[in-house]
Amino acid sequence: MADTRSDDYKPLPKDFLEKDWKEGFGIFYKGGGESGGKFLKFLDYHPSDYSHLYKVLREKDHHEFYVHEEELYSYYRNCLVKNLKLGILQESPPTLEVFQRIYPIAIRIINDYLEFETSERILTALEEIPNLLMEAQAREPICLSKIFAITRQDSRVATHCVNVGYYCLALGIELKMDPKELRETFIGGLFADLGKKFIPSAILLKEKALDADETQEVHKHPSFGRKLLKDMRGFSDIVLDMAREHHENFDGSGYPHQLKGNRISYHGRICKIMDVFNALTCDRPFRQRMTPFQALTLMKDNIPDSFDPQLLTTFFNAIALK
Repeated sequence: MADTRSDDYKPLPKDFLEKDWKEGFGIFYKGGGESGGKFLKFLDYHPSDYSHLYKVLREKDHHEFYVHEEELYSYYRNCLVKNLKLGILQESPPTLEVFQRIYPIAIRIINDYLEFETSERILTALEEIPNLLMEAQAREPICLSKIFAITRQDSRVATHCVNVGYYCLALGIELKMDPKELRETFIGGLFADLGKKFIPSAILLKEKALDADETQEVHKHPSFGRKLLKDMRGFSDIVLDMAREHHENFDGSGYPHQLKGNRISYHGRICKIMDVFNALTCDRPFRQRMTPFQALTLMKDNIPDSFDPQLLTTFFNAIALK
């Protein structure tokens, strides 16, 4: 069996194999020579083949393997997220544990979307995640300090996305948002940085200061992100505004539109605070991460004009006093 539609095939993620994925999937490799670069089926994977295939993938000299995007999507939705939801509904774990269970799965799906030439459809596998979080926090609201304790502080864009989503949700709880607004605020934070998919990785991972052209390129990602989400359809103005405005500064010095004060949407101002806080408290190629206290001090004393002062005070109190 061979196929020439290369856009439909994605590199097989290292952690893709799951023993509980009962349906299995086809594994392909890219042929050469007479095959003309077509994708050839290596095998139909079944969980019973786990040990054998795991051994093959560990060998140094083997083809790079691929999976069809349709099966990747089905796996995320019908295995990872479905099993996650069933476990939460059956066991009713504490709110913090719900957040802990969801966290790595959300990172995994967003990371695969950002790193591979995967369509936006992959992101729809996350549709159940906001509901699970809303139901958990409705039973037992969660505070920012507890959320920070379970987050990772690495430099991946996917980690940044999920951290910002979690922090936006927690601040929304402090601000006593109603469930609908809270849900949209979480989604907006989660998806605000998806526009970075369209920025060259060499720029995003550069260990030195960016030059003028590279900086201008990075400044495009809010607009790219908003367009992506708008084209996907179904997202609220809250979500679209957070994608577009999370780098706008309260004093008008931000980007991409130099919006000032209340011209920046309320939720965009929330996302700005969380985006900076997470950037400061996560590792970066050019510096070590700060502690929450160091980050809060810098935000309050060194760059206060970047933020809505009332929201910054609420955030400061929410994470510093609990």
